[in-house]
Amino acid sequence: MKKQKKIYSITSLTIFIIYFLTVSILSAQESSAPSKTFFSVIKEGGILMIPLGILLLIALTIVFERIFYIIKTKSYSLNKIKNELEFAAGKIKAECREDLEEDLKYYLNGYITKQEKGLNLLHTIGNISPLYGFFGTVIGMIEAFSSIAAASDINANIVASGISTALLTTAGGLAIALVCFVFHGIFGYYSKKTEENGMCFVELLSQDKPRMADLLLQFNKEETIAEQKNE
Repeated sequence: MKKQKKIYSITSLTIFIIYFLTVSILSAQESSAPSKTFFSVIKEGGILMIPLGILLLIALTIVFERIFYIIKTKSYSLNKIKNELEFAAGKIKAECREDLEEDLKYYLNGYITKQEKGLNLLHTIGNISPLYGFFGTVIGMIEAFSSIAAASDINANIVASGISTALLTTAGGLAIALVCFVFHGIFGYYSKKTEENGMCFVELLSQDKPRMADLLLQFNKEETIAEQKNE
C-alpha cells in the first residue's frame, strides 16, 4: 500500500512540475501578446510541428494508460507479486528446485513484460523528438533566411519572427523528450523493483524443493541398493 502511494505521489509531482514548466514557458511573453494554447503553438510552428504534436499525444496516451493500469491492477505491490507467483507455483509440476525456479522466472518475465507495455515506444519517442525538433529548426532557419534575402526592407521584426518560429520545433522536441524520459525512468524503476522482489519470492517458493543433484544422488543410491539385492 505504501509503495502504491509512493508511485502516485511521484507521478502526480512529475505531472505538476511538467505542467508548471509548460505554463511558465508559454507565459514568458509580453502581457500585450495574446495567450498561447497547444493548437496555437502548433499553428505558429508550421507544418513541421504537426508530427511533434502527434508524438506528444502518443506519449501522453502511453503515460496515462500505464498510470491507470497501475492503479487498476496494483501490479507493483508486494502482495500482488507474491500472490501471482504463488498461483503460478501451484500450477507448476516440478520435481526439483531448478525446474521450479526456471518456470517461475519465465512467469515473472511475462508479468514484468505486461508492466513495461508501451515503454519501448515511449523511449523511442523520447529519442527521436529532439532530433526531429532540431531538423525542423534547420528547415525553419533556411526558410527564415530565404525570406530575409527576398525582403526588400529588412528589420528586426522579420529576423526575430522567423528565428522564433524556427526554434519552436526544437523547444517542442525537447519538451516531449523530457516528458518521455521522466515517466520512462519512473516506470522503469518500479519494473526493476518488481523484478528484484519477484526473484526473492521465486527463491522462497522453490527452497522447499530438492535440488536436481540431490535427486540424482538419491536415484543412484536406490539403483545401487537394488543391484545389491539382486546379487
